[in-house]
Amino acid sequence: MREAGLNVVVAPMLVAHAFEESSFHEMVRHELRWARTIFTVDQAGYIGSGLTHALPLALIGAALRGFDGLGVAAVLLALSCRLSLKYRLTRQFDLPDPGYALLFVRDILSFAIYLASFSSTKVAWRGQDFAVGRDGTLLATLGRGSAQHLMERR
Repeated sequence: MREAGLNVVVAPMLVAHAFEESSFHEMVRHELRWARTIFTVDQAGYIGSGLTHALPLALIGAALRGFDGLGVAAVLLALSCRLSLKYRLTRQFDLPDPGYALLFVRDILSFAIYLASFSSTKVAWRGQDFAVGRDGTLLATLGRGSAQHLMERR
């Protein structure tokens, strides 16, 4: 774009998403499907995105160190960065005050979904369960583990 003399501009807006899942279980299944899709499309990028899970990684590191001073400091630093980011976004985009205590739970859940996406072989989409092949092929499940070819990754 720049080589062509054009400018790159970021729109001054926040893109929001509201989910319509009616239960925690449905939300997790939906997010796992998203994660599996991203993993299938860009494996290297998705694996690298694991670095964005700073708080869970800091907790793991602290646990491996026996929660010594350095480990606890890493957790506190990750937590303060996460709270600061959420505070700034809330103020910048005039969002309602979130439940800051839930950020910890949300980060742990997101990390669990990230990890589960590497071993998950099933996803749900529009009320149907699918088995996911290594190449991203979706196979509609027909009870008792059998599957029928339905859709291939493009």
